[in-house]
Amino acid sequence: MQERELQEFLYDHPGVLFPKGKITEKAKEYQIKGKRIDLLFMVDGIRYIVELKARTIEREDIGKIIEYYGFMKEYLDESNPRMILVAPNIPLFRSTFLEELGIRCVVIKEIPKNQHESEKIADKMRKSIKREVESESLSRLIGNQMEGFTRDDFLSGINPVKVAKTSHLLKDLLPLVEKQYSEFEITPYKITRSNSMDFDLEYNNPSCSGEPNFTHGDV
Repeated sequence: MQERELQEFLYDHPGVLFPKGKITEKAKEYQIKGKRIDLLFMVDGIRYIVELKARTIEREDIGKIIEYYGFMKEYLDESNPRMILVAPNIPLFRSTFLEELGIRCVVIKEIPKNQHESEKIADKMRKSIKREVESESLSRLIGNQMEGFTRDDFLSGINPVKVAKTSHLLKDLLPLVEKQYSEFEITPYKITRSNSMDFDLEYNNPSCSGEPNFTHGDV
């Protein structure tokens, strides 16, 4: 698959990336301050920068992608642009990092040959967009719950009062997390000692409870 082929396909079939959005503008090879944008879309009033790679995303690509995204946000600030990275292979640990920064990662291994293959990609996009909306919604809810807390409540100098405050906060947040991520099993953890520099993270399982290392994880 050539990058040009991918560019032409997505330009002609933007619904693959934006299956629910209303696309009002689109451009390719868009130039700004000497930089070239592979694809540029306006969807539901939001400007999307689409960066294309015809190969696996490697370690050295990450810094360039982040720098490029920052540059575009600076010069397209009035529209608060978002970025989508499309490549035939994006290792999970790299896509996780990029998506934490707000860069949606899309894997397209080859140009779809028919409507069915296009729809499979669009279906993945719907799920990805749903996760983004849920994440933004949860962030707003958490922000509301955090009112009344200060930065000092989460820094060094842990004491029983701080542990009690954060414990109550986590209990209040748990129903929100469970509601937003209903398809997952939610497992809460807790700090068990307030007078130690090292805290035990206990999992609700007698075989590993109280171990000094973090041994389990979930949403």
